[in-house]
Amino acid sequence: MYTGHVYLYDGTPLKDIKVTDGLNISFTDEDGFYSLAGWERANVISVGALTLYHDDWFRYIDREHSVYDFYISPAPEKDSSRFAHVSDTEIFLDNASVDKWIDFARQSVFTEGCDFLIHTGDICRVRGLEAHYRELNYHTLGIPVRYTIGNHDYVNDKYGEYTFERLYGPVYYSFDFGGTHYVVLPIRKGETAGLYDPLDSVRWLKNDLATVERDKRVVVFSHTYCHESEEDFVYGGEESVDLKEHGILAWIFGHLHINFCNKTECDAFNISTARPDQGGIDLSPASIRIVEIAGGDLTSKIIYNERKYEGDLTPFVYRKKLGAPFFTSPIYSDGRIYAVSADDGFPKSCALYSLDAESGDIIYKIDLGDGVKCEPVYSDGALFVFDTRGSLTAYRAIDGEILWSVTVPYAALNYHKGGLIEDGNLLYVHAGASLCAYSKACGELKFTYENNKNGYKSAPILKQDGRIVFPSQWGRLTVLSENGEPLWHNDKIKDAIATPIIENNNLYVPSGTTLYRLDLEAGEVVAKTEKFPDSTFDTPSRPLIINDLIFVATSDSGVIAFEKHALNVKYSYKTSKSLMAICPYLDHSAHIAVGEVTEVYDGVIMFASSDGNVYFYDIDKGEPLAIIGVGTPIITTPKIVKDTLIVTDMHGNLTLYNLPKLKK
Repeated sequence: MYTGHVYLYDGTPLKDIKVTDGLNISFTDEDGFYSLAGWERANVISVGALTLYHDDWFRYIDREHSVYDFYISPAPEKDSSRFAHVSDTEIFLDNASVDKWIDFARQSVFTEGCDFLIHTGDICRVRGLEAHYRELNYHTLGIPVRYTIGNHDYVNDKYGEYTFERLYGPVYYSFDFGGTHYVVLPIRKGETAGLYDPLDSVRWLKNDLATVERDKRVVVFSHTYCHESEEDFVYGGEESVDLKEHGILAWIFGHLHINFCNKTECDAFNISTARPDQGGIDLSPASIRIVEIAGGDLTSKIIYNERKYEGDLTPFVYRKKLGAPFFTSPIYSDGRIYAVSADDGFPKSCALYSLDAESGDIIYKIDLGDGVKCEPVYSDGALFVFDTRGSLTAYRAIDGEILWSVTVPYAALNYHKGGLIEDGNLLYVHAGASLCAYSKACGELKFTYENNKNGYKSAPILKQDGRIVFPSQWGRLTVLSENGEPLWHNDKIKDAIATPIIENNNLYVPSGTTLYRLDLEAGEVVAKTEKFPDSTFDTPSRPLIINDLIFVATSDSGVIAFEKHALNVKYSYKTSKSLMAICPYLDHSAHIAVGEVTEVYDGVIMFASSDGNVYFYDIDKGEPLAIIGVGTPIITTPKIVKDTLIVTDMHGNLTLYNLPKLKK
């Protein structure tokens, strides 16, 4: 049995304060006294209140004492709450450090007036846990900071959770603030063995929620999404808690290194946030999420960690501020521009636009419930759009009328960028868990290939020479026949994010730090580049072949031209440092080229960069002939229409420029 008192920092006893040992729950009486029965795996006693400091709200049980008193400094109570969310900072796992993003976090929480910050895990390992403890807390940030345990936060000590508990408190706990009941739940499997049974948090959660008023909304923080039921929010296995019965408003997580926000059919949210210092695995820029909950309603927005543009801006013909960021390129047809945006916040401001190309006037705007990060396809007067929830929709381009809509099979949460192409009468869509072919005319499903090697970055796809080619991140490279029958797999290529390209019987695949050339028939690697210490191909791009050269965009070295046969480096085309950390595991120091490398005319290529510029390069000399200074990060492919250039950017702008006069 454990007993003790809970006092205000000045010694005033606090009544009706929740205290728990990880299973049992007690409330303090008028003297601040509590009593807990204890249980065999009890290691931490904690107070269910949001306090200012890291360690005033929990005590580690030392097995020598049974009395534990608390002196706490509760956060000032409010009628609503506003908090910042970060995740997966992975200190010391990949040479990251708090000092790379703490100023960004400090400014964000101050500007936004946040009440607290929640970090949903992967802090990481012993040195990371110790560094965050010292460097990210109330004293450095000015607001309370709370943590959840991630898979990288289980360390080899007395037991997996031991180091986390000594520094940050229990791996599951709750507190009430601003009219909302907040619950922190653990990821149940880490890098080393944990002490607790998976049912421990389920049984505690039942006891905890039994003390919560029925009209109070519940928000869950966890390192990962609700694996048992990501759309239904039933937590647990042989014993479970249906969180819908307890008014769940949102499940907020990290782990996937993505920005993601959707409202499910049960009116609760799945919300994830990418790293604040490096790009996410689905091309989500480095970010902090701000969430506000008032009166049971939730709103959220993403704040990007962005550097200031330092170049010269180029005068434009017109610029239309259309709202949400553009992860997709503009499409031109018959005097119109079509553009589709994405929004990882809520309520969403993403839309499908049709504009007059000459004036930039909006002809129509269709609000979308979910954002689009997959390149749309225009064909035969129809616009085909694949969104982040897995809906593939055909719009009549002239007026935006929906012709048909289907749901594409996905694995777990629908958050992939996706890949969509058309060929003849069919659309091919790659959604990570599957590749499907649909009729362009009516949306009829022609075949499905179930991909048991899920893709977790983008989902590039190529249809050419009677073959369908697609890589899967952390999976393998797959080649199918036109009918969806598997021809071969290559398990060695498992880190591809760029679209492959075919010439003759050669298949070129940029993957990780290597460019591969494979025999298209056999699937065997014929040649590959040596690993570049300063170059990776983690960028959503499509290579370009001109004569004996293949041009490949990189995520940290601009564009590189390789000799097509031997794959030796021939030329290099540089960019400036990125304005946003966009590509996986890279920060602002990266020199990122994105989208397709385009041949403007003989001897000249064009490509965009997240440094805010569009480059025109002389192929042979490797010198820029012209630079269009857009001033905002670009992760799309600019489109040349006659003597103009159309650019979409991450600030939600669509801009028309006069094409520069290029002198070789």
